[in-house]
Amino acid sequence: MSKPISFGYPRIFGFADGRHSRGRYPSEYYFSQGMQKGLWGLMTGYNVVKLKDSVDLSGLGNVRWFADAGGYVYALDDGGKVWKETTPGAGDFAAEHTVSGSTSGGQGLIGDQKGRMLAFASTTISKKDGTWSDSWKTGLTSYDHPADTYEDMVIFGNKDAVGLIDNADNVNLTALNLPSSMTVDCLKSGKNGILIGANLGNRGALLLWNTQTDRSIAPWIWTSGKIQSIERTDSGWVVVTQKQILLTTGYSTRELFPILDDPLGYTTYTVAPQGTLVINNKLFILNQGNGYARMRCGAYIFDLGTQLSEFVPVSTQNVTSSIPQAIYAAKTIAQEVFLGYRDSFLSKNYIGSLIVSGGTIGHYYSEILADNAEEKAVEAVILNMGLATILSNVQDLSATIAVKLYNFRRPLWGVNFTNAQIAGHPEQVRVDGLNAGLTRASAGDEVTPLEGANAGLSRHVTAIANAGTATETWTLDAAFPNETETSVHLSVQPLVLIERKTITSPAQIPELYFNAKNKCNGKKFLVKVVIESSNAQLELHRSDLILDDLGYTP
Repeated sequence: MSKPISFGYPRIFGFADGRHSRGRYPSEYYFSQGMQKGLWGLMTGYNVVKLKDSVDLSGLGNVRWFADAGGYVYALDDGGKVWKETTPGAGDFAAEHTVSGSTSGGQGLIGDQKGRMLAFASTTISKKDGTWSDSWKTGLTSYDHPADTYEDMVIFGNKDAVGLIDNADNVNLTALNLPSSMTVDCLKSGKNGILIGANLGNRGALLLWNTQTDRSIAPWIWTSGKIQSIERTDSGWVVVTQKQILLTTGYSTRELFPILDDPLGYTTYTVAPQGTLVINNKLFILNQGNGYARMRCGAYIFDLGTQLSEFVPVSTQNVTSSIPQAIYAAKTIAQEVFLGYRDSFLSKNYIGSLIVSGGTIGHYYSEILADNAEEKAVEAVILNMGLATILSNVQDLSATIAVKLYNFRRPLWGVNFTNAQIAGHPEQVRVDGLNAGLTRASAGDEVTPLEGANAGLSRHVTAIANAGTATETWTLDAAFPNETETSVHLSVQPLVLIERKTITSPAQIPELYFNAKNKCNGKKFLVKVVIESSNAQLELHRSDLILDDLGYTP
């Protein structure tokens, strides 16, 4: 007998580590990429778009810091070059200045209370006040210099000390001294004072300070793993360490989120000092540590109310070898959220913008469905799609929507990589079938390049030639837009493609019935929905998985 199992809304609040499935909080789905919570469900969105890259801007390095002054946003890269918006709010960055001084590697950037821009080199500070003055302040200890403003002062890290510049431009390089083996790697002012993240080996300490004392004003709070980034919230600060995401007032602290899929912290976060941002009760964290499952390179978006997450990759869709460094919300009339990142595979640096309109690729894995010991055959998946009801602009309904199933009988996540580029055959990829440490694909499996020109696009294996050899070749059910390069990491997953539907500018969303007869049996399932090339913001509402109970099987 056929019966429906509903998925989607109201269980579309983001993904996490399973703590919320107790029912005391909104329940999470398993994973999403390039999707966001809408009014009625989950819709395409959270998209990083390229503004400039190192082809557009010759000499652009990986941007480590953003700041704004006089209504303009500035960026400082790891080569010590300063870039500036030509038109406020336009994101049209152009070359502004190259900081001189000892090892001008882009050690810090801050717009001060006088409307000036201060750029840090290893041992000097350059100032723009109408024109640039290099080595305006000198004698700093060679290290990174994270900086912020506090009352009428500028505060900055100075390796094993905290320095400040007062309202009269007097500099004190050792306003607060720390033990010589410690380093100040991040700091941020707030309601309770200045929170300093200092590290000693692989441990971190949080220090609360007010610029008036020669020691902290509260007992130090020691953390697990190095402190990597600090961001202000309305109630205190969010602190990201290698192993924790914490909320603190400077006097007390609690853990917000453990590391995804690793509650004991055997793996680590890798986050740059300006790699966190809080906007409207959402915490954005730029993770550089790559993985091949749910931990990826890109932006994790944590809802501070529900404690659930969403994920968005950088503009190149590279989730395994991109290096996102900085995220910044400009203090301008129009909301601008800038990102600085590098795509190591493409050997390019980027300045991008985070937007909430739909991207070209998005996917979603449901919560676990029909979980019991009875065998079941899937008959169909019926998607209930709508459109974002908050938009008034014209939306073209063209899109490709694919539905896939996972039955838990093989590992969900696997990885391989290409060992050749097959000229003239974008419908094929070649791998080394002799490498037992890589995932062997079977006919029907989903293959997704994690980097390169085809990053983020998924196809399915239809045939395998030369199996078990160094020239093993997989033929796919559809060609990629480009030939897949050599040494591209591939996600290999035992997802059964039910159907792929392409809709081209209909007057309204058509019925989305995906026939799954004789395609997938199991005792429990995940549904994966993939939306590509959508020119509209499609929203997934409560949908149904149609099953036929087969009873208990020996």
